[in-house]
Amino acid sequence: VYVNCQPNQLQMRSQICNTGTQAFDWTGGLHPYFYVDDLLQTHLLGLADVSFEDRYATDLSALVPSEADVRFDGQPLERLYLGTPTLELVQAQRRIKLDCTGFSQWMIWNPGQAGEVHFSDLPPGDWRHFICIEPVIAKQAHRLEPTQVFEGMLHVQLMHV
Repeated sequence: VYVNCQPNQLQMRSQICNTGTQAFDWTGGLHPYFYVDDLLQTHLLGLADVSFEDRYATDLSALVPSEADVRFDGQPLERLYLGTPTLELVQAQRRIKLDCTGFSQWMIWNPGQAGEVHFSDLPPGDWRHFICIEPVIAKQAHRLEPTQVFEGMLHVQLMHV
């Protein structure tokens, strides 16, 4: 992973090279966490009309089309969105724009109030101060033939309100 930081923006680039003689399939992605003042006062724009799988849904095989932007209510959240539109993480004092290339899905995760007890390194109440927004290839493995290189990029831009 390569990282390039400049004022108000960050770029993360991941390269996977097949240096072997056999093709291989892989899944994965980048795993950034974003600090927020209060997750309950934060929302995520850009995922309306994008289908997703919800780990906490009763029917795990169902693809649900998203009808609205993502709001956080303190419940555990783990959703795989089947697309990578440009996103905006909106808080009271700032917006963070997220774009990616190479990856095919967004994974959105937070353990919620009930889930934080399963993480010994997460102090009580800290679930309210972060959200994980990951560009990934997870639903279907990506095949790399010998000598091929995969390159995926995440661009994060801070936009003040």
